[in-house]
Amino acid sequence: MIGNLTIDKASMNISYFLNTIRIISLNGGRISRRDFVNQMAEFIGVSAQKNGKENRTPYNKSKLPRYFGFVDIDTDNDGINYLVLTNRGRKLSEYIGEKEDAEPDKKYYIVSTHREDFIDLIFESVIFDSFGKNNSGAEQSNTDVEPPKVIFKTLLELGKATAEEISYVMFGLNNGKFTAFEAAIAEIQHNRENLKYDYSEIMEEWKVTNIISDFKLINIFTDDNIKLLTSERDDDIGKLFYYLSPTLSDRHLAQIASVNAIYQPLRLFVYTDGNDSTIQQWVEDAVLGRVSDNSFVYRFRSGSGTFIGSVQDGAFVPGVFEEALLKAFQNEKRPVFLVIEHITEKQVNELLGKYRQLLNRINDLSSDKHGWSETTLEDADVYNYIVANCRHVKSKLPENQLLIPSNLQMVGTIIMDNLNGNEQFDYEFTRCLVKTNEDESPQQDFDYVDRVTGGTNILLYGVPGSGKSWTIEHEYCNEDSIVERLVFHPDYTNADFVGQILPVVDEDKQVTYEFTPGPFTTILSNAYRNPMSKYILIIEEINRGNAPAIFGEIFQLLDRKVEMQDGDDGFPVGTSEYGITHKYMAEFIYGKPSHKVRIPSNLSIIGTMNTSDQNVFTLDTAFQRRWQMRLIENNFDNVRPSLADAEILDTDVTWKRFCETVNTIIVGNKAKMASAEDKRLGVYFVHENDLTFDQRALPSEGHATLLVEYNSLLGSERLGTITAEQKSRLKEIREAVMHNRLFPEKVIKYLWDDAFKFNPEALFDTDGMDNLEKVIRTFIYSTGHDRFKIFKQTVRDTLYTAQQ
Repeated sequence: MIGNLTIDKASMNISYFLNTIRIISLNGGRISRRDFVNQMAEFIGVSAQKNGKENRTPYNKSKLPRYFGFVDIDTDNDGINYLVLTNRGRKLSEYIGEKEDAEPDKKYYIVSTHREDFIDLIFESVIFDSFGKNNSGAEQSNTDVEPPKVIFKTLLELGKATAEEISYVMFGLNNGKFTAFEAAIAEIQHNRENLKYDYSEIMEEWKVTNIISDFKLINIFTDDNIKLLTSERDDDIGKLFYYLSPTLSDRHLAQIASVNAIYQPLRLFVYTDGNDSTIQQWVEDAVLGRVSDNSFVYRFRSGSGTFIGSVQDGAFVPGVFEEALLKAFQNEKRPVFLVIEHITEKQVNELLGKYRQLLNRINDLSSDKHGWSETTLEDADVYNYIVANCRHVKSKLPENQLLIPSNLQMVGTIIMDNLNGNEQFDYEFTRCLVKTNEDESPQQDFDYVDRVTGGTNILLYGVPGSGKSWTIEHEYCNEDSIVERLVFHPDYTNADFVGQILPVVDEDKQVTYEFTPGPFTTILSNAYRNPMSKYILIIEEINRGNAPAIFGEIFQLLDRKVEMQDGDDGFPVGTSEYGITHKYMAEFIYGKPSHKVRIPSNLSIIGTMNTSDQNVFTLDTAFQRRWQMRLIENNFDNVRPSLADAEILDTDVTWKRFCETVNTIIVGNKAKMASAEDKRLGVYFVHENDLTFDQRALPSEGHATLLVEYNSLLGSERLGTITAEQKSRLKEIREAVMHNRLFPEKVIKYLWDDAFKFNPEALFDTDGMDNLEKVIRTFIYSTGHDRFKIFKQTVRDTLYTAQQ
């Protein structure tokens, strides 16, 4: 398909790139576009709004992460867009370091020990992702020409190339001048023989001169943080030439040679000379790197389930293949993956059965059906099943005929042994070997080597929002720290934390049981094997889970050595004072089931605890004494003025004034509230965005209040008499109210439901406000100071008088 080919004009800035990943990760891997824009705007120091609309600058900082498959876009049933971390993005979130007090464009970076891992993620994107179309980082692009693949293949074929030559290949394919990549390369080689290196005339004709002068996509690959390409000027020719980086391995070069400059649906056989889990993990990380929603991945394992559906009791019951086919038709702009696991090549043919003839795909760049099946398969049952669940398919398929669309990707993980060799197929498949790093040599002993010392256990406690997580990031972590973060919760167990024995089916279909490590065992192992790196395990909300039970027998490891003594075991300060016996952990970490398990001195554990949550699980004295306890004081001394002095919505009451006033009342309420000081509002309880006021919530002219206007519009909507102008205004009000609800739904609800649960009359005007619904409703639909009429008069007087 030849269509619109757009090249991203965004400059590469690794800090903005990584902060995109960080923002989404800190919001649970999924954040609304609006909230992302607000947080990124704050980070880069610009307004989130411009002329009453979204400022595109903050959102555009997510372009490159979206383009390279670290971030995806999802839309909910209400049409709200969300930025979501993909498999690749979740891995990258583990590689990010932060420079304290640095400017935004230099604040975040790739930790040095993970630079090569980051390069691999970028390279996997180039190899396995689609860029010409169906790419959330290049929404306007609609072509089967793949720009990053064109760049790398052109450089591999020619050895070096100018930006003009690369563009000549890329846009020549997209303009129909060339029908194949090889033809474009042959013409450039011919031109070079005739000393022709100037393509400016045709670049002007194709209207791409502005791209050539500052080819952002090439610049990305030459960026110091990536360096997949290098450049050197040829003074004799007068041109800047680009080269593949000499650091690229033979494996990388082989992968470049195997990919197509023109989009091809995946038909990939993956082999490994290691175990089954090796190949599955590689497919997950590399091939499925761009996936953010596993409902787009259909898996079939040989010997289990149904691959091809059939008619049962007069109705068609789909198998995995038909379910994947339907999903592909329902989501034409998203790749759908069909992964067939643990199978021989011979079994693939048998498994596909009647569908084999559909695997030959159209390979014609000029065709709108490029990548679709060449021939149809007649099957009324499957056709009717798909049409019944996806009506628009009727315009795509001849009646009772089937085709595989171009967005259905097929991956097979193949058993490789002496009995199962390569098969001959009637359709094209790419074969790929994944080598394992496993060997039979003994694991290296890191017990008595030079190691970072001073590992400790620290527990930060304070009221919710007092800044515990902020303190960890700014006072305990540095740019070289390798951090693992997890959250305890009531259902979290020792098996989740340390690891557990799980069943595994081997190649002979026999069930065996293997130890699967949890995050504690994994980071302990990594710290043991990398003695000069500083590791930190952060446990958020440690008392929301049963911490002593979660730690279990490893509780003993929390006793740390504080000084070296003559005749001791020789382990450095910060190591566990006592080792424990745990054969499964020991086998995983040291390769010896009998080895005593210890926390190494380069691994610290930092926990956070909200004091107001002590009723969830109490931490006993024996547990607490093994931690350095630190109270995070709840005051505005170090809070940035943009938060402390921010006014709440359209009132002139600042967050600092409100927080201090309410906290004074909470502390003074000790007689009727147990642990009153623990119920205080934390200074970071809200975000600045929660305090901003959406002006569209002001009533229009002719309406006494917003509520009157809103009810009037709702009435017209119910009667079906609403005009287009009224409908637009109703949409504005709903959006504005949704935003203005952030503060009351977070703060006022907490005060009513928690802090003053047993005596709301201490703060609220309970004569007129006898339930939370009235309180929230009154706050939202009032204006200015009237919002606080939910409180007692004495509280209002304190807020207003003090503020003045």
